[in-house]
Amino acid sequence: MAPFCITRKHGGLGIPLVAQAIAMELVSRADASFYVTMSCINLAETIERYGTPEMVNQWVPKIASG
Repeated sequence: MAPFCITRKHGGLGIPLVAQAIAMELVSRADASFYVTMSCINLAETIERYGTPEMVNQWVPKIASG
C-alpha cells in the first residue's frame, strides 16, 4: 500500500489527509493488524514535514517505495 499523504515529489500519492483517514478507518474495520502496518507509513510523512532536507531525501523515497 503506497503512502497516501507523501508528496508525489518523494514517491507518494499526495492525497489529502482526510482521504487517508477515511481509508484507514475502513481498513481498520476489516483487519486491525493491517491498519497498524498502514499507520507505520505515517513515520515517512512526519519526516517529510519536520525533518531536515538531508533526512527527507535519504529516508522518505525509500519508505515510499516500500
